[in-house]
Amino acid sequence: MIHFFKKDKTIFAVEVNKTLSDYDLNIIKWVLGNAILINKKEIHGDFIGQKKEMISPWSTNASEIMQNIGIKNIIRIEKFIYPGNFEKFDDMIQSKYSILDQKIFSVSIIKKKINYVKSIEKFNKNEGLALSVDEINYLKKIEKKIKKKINRL
Repeated sequence: MIHFFKKDKTIFAVEVNKTLSDYDLNIIKWVLGNAILINKKEIHGDFIGQKKEMISPWSTNASEIMQNIGIKNIIRIEKFIYPGNFEKFDDMIQSKYSILDQKIFSVSIIKKKINYVKSIEKFNKNEGLALSVDEINYLKKIEKKIKKKINRL
């Protein structure tokens, strides 16, 4: 289950694996700077937050703090800013969200078929990798050493 807390222009999504007591909820509110618990399963708006596929360093630290103060049921905590300032949006690590719900941390990745590279030089050029000659030679050396084709994931 995911609980939502609000503090200024930040929504904190706190995922737990067990029902939290009122005491635990009050401790979380306090740790999050006297945030307000939002008793909703989903929130609509324009939000910017960490990509669901990537746990932020902030989340790791916040979860560890919760564990250290006795709240053992935390799986993940992330911050979502609203209204989303899309000018300061970093699409490498952030996503835009129009809804925060019970599935915001759910990831379903379909495994792709491995494509083997016939020519490292050609693959380097086609994919724009900008590998140096030394790097290409190193990869070829590794390929021979392990007796496998280098593949692209």
